[in-house]
Amino acid sequence: MKRVLHLTTHLNIGGITSYIKLLTNEMQKMPYQFFVASSGGTQEPMIQEQGIHCLRLNMKTKSELSP
Repeated sequence: MKRVLHLTTHLNIGGITSYIKLLTNEMQKMPYQFFVASSGGTQEPMIQEQGIHCLRLNMKTKSELSP
């Protein structure tokens, strides 16, 4: 089975979280296993309810370009 990792700084209400929820919802029709890695957020439980595995990383930055 192929695996897909989505990496984002947070899972709070907003554009990137909405995008991840819509994208993974459509991609679940394919034979893939999905993971989202982030520092967590208010929308994490909703993403987990979709069957997406959420991984916690310590990414405390507002700049996506900063490691």
